[in-house]
Amino acid sequence: MPVNALRLTVCPNPSRLSTEFSISGVEPIAVEIFDPHGRLVETIQVSDTRRIVWEPSAFAPSGVYFVRLRAAEGSATSKFVLLPR
Repeated sequence: MPVNALRLTVCPNPSRLSTEFSISGVEPIAVEIFDPHGRLVETIQVSDTRRIVWEPSAFAPSGVYFVRLRAAEGSATSKFVLLPR
């Protein structure tokens, strides 16, 4: 499968309370969230869903975050912004 077949969409971006990740083109294995410093914040194991909602803890600092989709076919990464609550 071509790499451009992996699609990872972040909405809304920027966000405050929750962020939705839409996946297409692959069967996802996991979605990983990284904080502004590149540290792994959370790994979301994915079954067969194409939409994953992430609700950061109340202690998550605002800033730029990264989401990485892992699939058997490869991976895709996207950036999003978490605004102050």
